Amino acid sequence: GCLALMKSALDTMAQWCRPATWVKGPRLIEISITVQRVGNVDTLLETCEAFLLIDAYWLPSEAELAADGKGGSSWDCVSNFQPVNATEVTKLELRKPLVLKKVANQPGYKGPTLIKWHAMLDIHGKFKQQFALRAFPLDCQSLRLRLEMGNVKAMRYIPVEQQEVLVSVERELCPLTGWSWVAASINFTQTDPCLSEQSNSYAQMVIEFHLARQWMPYLWRVVLFTFLLMVSSTLVYVMDPIEECPDRLSFSFTLLLTSVAFQFTIHSMIPAVPYMTLLEKYVLSSVVMIFFVALWSALVNGAHSISQENASVFYKWLDKNAGLLHLTLLASGHTAGLIYCVRERRRQLELLRAPSCNAPAKKHSSEEKFACAHMCQQ
Repeated sequence: GCLALMKSALDTMAQWCRPATWVKGPRLIEISITVQRVGNVDTLLETCEAFLLIDAYWLPSEAELAADGKGGSSWDCVSNFQPVNATEVTKLELRKPLVLKKVANQPGYKGPTLIKWHAMLDIHGKFKQQFALRAFPLDCQSLRLRLEMGNVKAMRYIPVEQQEVLVSVERELCPLTGWSWVAASINFTQTDPCLSEQSNSYAQMVIEFHLARQWMPYLWRVVLFTFLLMVSSTLVYVMDPIEECPDRLSFSFTLLLTSVAFQFTIHSMIPAVPYMTLLEKYVLSSVVMIFFVALWSALVNGAHSISQENASVFYKWLDKNAGLLHLTLLASGHTAGLIYCVRERRRQLELLRAPSCNAPAKKHSSEEKFACAHMCQQ
């Protein structure tokens, strides 16, 4: 009886110390990602470039473990990382040969020694995006990179066990001109089986880069000049509406032509989209305002020419009040616009931090809190 108990205890200990292996069911592929470069964000073509280094870990089968990994893994790593929304893939290969290695146990872990396959995969390519630019240049964007592998019944993406940071960004190698980093995250999800003819669902991984556009350059280069044109249009009321009407019209149309010429100058700075952006609406409002100032000067002079000679005092009084109304509308409109811009920027940042609707599991980079706090201070 004692020998049987000892044998049972030894078998239990041997089973406990034996490394875990994959037997059946879906392979669980543990993922962590290093973002080496993100750049060339093209709002016209709606694309961006990204260089990723993916560390993948998975359990070997009993046969692979017995052979000490000499025959390689039965699971093909490279073919099961397919960029779904890539328009061009320049590199998709292993950085180093596939190895079978011991995984360091985390503090407090009391399970058996873990031996896993480790693959380092380089993915370089250009990825298609969908930009919402109505709030330009106060917009914030989420760049999404979708990677897909086989049926979820055979394999699944999961986060690396006991690792908090799943996405790390080498920011010194990601000089995003005109953008500020807010956060980076990864979603492990799966496709809708209704979209497949065989009703299959495929494992999918969505890597997101949350960016906020730097709006200050547009303030100094576009908004300030447009604002000065609007303020300059109020100077026409200094001239006499009756005797100096030609000078008023000449000044107004000079401002109008200057505003139109300025739009051609900033054309390359504004994204070519089939709708009006916030910045375009502001520039267009200046053109409309200057046009109505010129129209008002012509109407006042025309009304005076067909009225009695002693009516000039009335039209001068009317023009003076119109000037005061113009100044009031200009000041109140810009105050309301400033409040709207502040709220819109905050709303854009909140949309970045909102959880994804199609992501049942989501892990954020540890840099997110710092980045979000930095953007809130701005």
